[in-house]
Amino acid sequence: MDTNTQATADPTAPSPIDAEQIKKIVAKIKGVRNVDQIFLDLQRDFLTLFNIEQAVLYAVDPDKNELYTRFPLDTIEIVRIPVNEQSLAGLAAKTLKPVRVKDVYDKVELQGINQNLSHNYSWDKKTGFRTKQALSYPILLDSRTVGGVIQLLNRKSGAPFTDDLDAPLSEIAKAVGQAFQNLLKLAPKPMIKFEDLIAANLIKQADLDAAQAEAKKGATDVESILLDKHKIPKTALVKSLGLFYNCSYVEYDPRLMIDTTLFKNLKTDFLKKNLWMPFRRDKNGIEILIDNPHDIDKVQNIRRTFAGQSIQFAVCLRRDILEFIKSMDGGDGKGSISDILVELVSEGSTEKEDLLGGGLAENEHPHRTLFRKEGNGGAVPAGRELL
Repeated sequence: MDTNTQATADPTAPSPIDAEQIKKIVAKIKGVRNVDQIFLDLQRDFLTLFNIEQAVLYAVDPDKNELYTRFPLDTIEIVRIPVNEQSLAGLAAKTLKPVRVKDVYDKVELQGINQNLSHNYSWDKKTGFRTKQALSYPILLDSRTVGGVIQLLNRKSGAPFTDDLDAPLSEIAKAVGQAFQNLLKLAPKPMIKFEDLIAANLIKQADLDAAQAEAKKGATDVESILLDKHKIPKTALVKSLGLFYNCSYVEYDPRLMIDTTLFKNLKTDFLKKNLWMPFRRDKNGIEILIDNPHDIDKVQNIRRTFAGQSIQFAVCLRRDILEFIKSMDGGDGKGSISDILVELVSEGSTEKEDLLGGGLAENEHPHRTLFRKEGNGGAVPAGRELL
């Protein structure tokens, strides 16, 4: 008997994705002139590319916090669903992550993904199409803003959707997101201060609101309240400020050395009241530690002080700026850091007259630049460390 057997292909195995076809679809998306071309034509392209029975493309309506699509029935019908955890596409839009389901009629599977997740069976009844497998893939405008969702339904092979489609979908979703931005005038949502702390479950929205309300009363700054009352880890808080202000950040470390030559024309009392200080200088310019890089008055004051110099800002907690200045002063003993913070908040205004004037000498020698390693392994400019 011949022991050689001919291997047979698995009939349920998904077909490989045509890389050339992906390039053609991306080029087609870049050339569209109206949204209907994306909603209707692209859905048809997906059927062939992914060998599926149905595809739906959603765009986000940021004003209503909804997803909507144009779906060809007897006429072009607009379908809307909320961005929430109760639908497959809504969950993908809310979490910014793909949602894969082997059988949308399996309630146990849906509950295993999210306890609020369900499938709208009435849509299947209305269209006569029975959904089985589903993959909902978010279209991102940036790392935090959803622009829509690509939904693939029922692989013809019968196989479930797996992460083998993530690479081609990512490439297509990026092109669709750019088209939505151009045609629908969608834009990444602005960063909300400390929203990443909420996303990381470090604080609840109600507690953050309460902390901000308490800070407005003038007793102390919100960062101190988050640190002392709500026990937010200091590194997480400083990193959050860096994300919000879109700049580097520095946390106080007594081992860090400050370029003292940058202080020769400055009064430390002025710096304490204004909550900024020069930190270091290298080939990229002078790095300034500041509590609020968006404070126009402070920024203009700094640029006048260091006229003709390239300025780089790094956000720093108020208490840390005061600690750095105190270390420069050699610890003058004029009250604790918390006392100074309370005094500064109660004053409620920034001094602007205490500069002695003058810039920096062009021949000052910069110290060697090092980097502080953060917990995630990334290098953040942070001054010089003692070796």
